[in-house]
This record gives sequence, C-alpha cells and structure tokens, in this order.
Amino acid sequence: MKKEIKYNPKLSFIREDIKGNLCIDGEFVFDKKKDKLPFENLFKWMTSGNPQRKEKKADTFKPDVIHSSAFLQSTEDKIVWLGHSSFFIRLNGVSILTDPVFYDLTPLLKRKHHIPCPVHHFINIDYILLSHGHRDHLDTPTLKKLVKQNPEVEILCPLGFTRMLKAVGFKHIHEAAWWQQYNTEKLDITFLPAKHWNRRLLTDYNTTLWGSFAIKSDLNFYLFCRRYRLCASL
Repeated sequence: MKKEIKYNPKLSFIREDIKGNLCIDGEFVFDKKKDKLPFENLFKWMTSGNPQRKEKKADTFKPDVIHSSAFLQSTEDKIVWLGHSSFFIRLNGVSILTDPVFYDLTPLLKRKHHIPCPVHHFINIDYILLSHGHRDHLDTPTLKKLVKQNPEVEILCPLGFTRMLKAVGFKHIHEAAWWQQYNTEKLDITFLPAKHWNRRLLTDYNTTLWGSFAIKSDLNFYLFCRRYRLCASL
C-alpha cells in the first residue's frame, strides 16, 4: 500500500495542522482509508425503500426563469442561481461561475428549465470554481464555450485536473488541497473539505480530489459553496 500526502506547494494553508490530502494507491480518501466503489452499494440503493419517493413524485414545483442578461452587466454584488450547482456570483467587482453546466448532459438527462440568457453572454468572467469531476458539475461542452469567450479566465479547482482542463483550452489553472488558499485578487478563496467521491471514467475512481469553497471579501461577507448544499435539480 502506497500512501502519499498531496498538495499544491505554491499555495499556503490556512490551518497549521494540515499538510495536504492523503492519497492511497493513487486514490484520494476522505478520512484514513479508501472508500468502496459506489456500484458496490447499487443493489442496496435499488432495493431499499425511499421514504420520500411519493413526496418527490408529487412535487411539481419549477422555479420561474427571468430571461435577462442584466445581472451580467450590473456592477452590484449578487448571487444568481443558474440551475443545479451553477451560480453566477459578483462580489467586490469580481465575477465568478461555479460548476457551470449550461447544456443537457444527455438526451435522457436534460435541464428542467433554461438558463436566463444565451451562453455567449457570459463574458468577462474572472474565476470558474469547479468542485469535482462528476459530469453534472464539470461539463466539458460548457467549459469549451466559456474558455473561447473568456480566454484569460482562471480556473480554481481540486488537485488532479490540470491535464484535462488544459486539453479543454484553459491557460490559468490553479489546483488546491483542502484548507489551501488560492492566490486571488480582491477576494480570499479557500478550498475546503466535502464528504464525496469522484469518477468520470471506469478506471479513475478518486484519482482526482473533490471539495468545497469559502469565499471572503474585505467586507467580511462569507459564502460557503458546499457541494451538498448547492446541489439541486437541473
């Protein structure tokens, strides 16, 4: 068994007792041992009862979409939900997108409502925050469109994504371990833990890290972008 502690040596930690993320045999772990592959629990999930099943089927609520790009042109601080874990955030004059997914993932997994404006309106974005590599959070068609419109945008992401994101076309990619602070201007952005896992292909289970973000402005305004808190229906 090979154990490693991985981190970005270019970034500082906000906690003195943290040295990086534990990686065992090439897999990142949440605690001290490797997780089981999710499909090992698939049969249990499929056969066990869901007490919210009827409630979920009966819930037909869909939020109204205000079709406008005014929020992109305004200079006021704001947070605009774009569906699922995708948010537009403007704080201290800095424009941020989180986990942008602006298209249908598959013909069977479609957005339940449109984004408020065409994708080509998303320009002058300073940072894109990516929490992990699942396809409903890291969508390459959306990222390819955004990097063409924002060639100097900076990606803030977990450890392990530089190679893939360079292939998409990004030039400025900053990886972090948990509790490391990115080198950003006007805002303090720190990568924090989250209980989750990662996989895009058959053989890459937890080979890349996952996590959450804390954003702090000089006005002491805090926003915690936790993966489970922001996750909602497409």
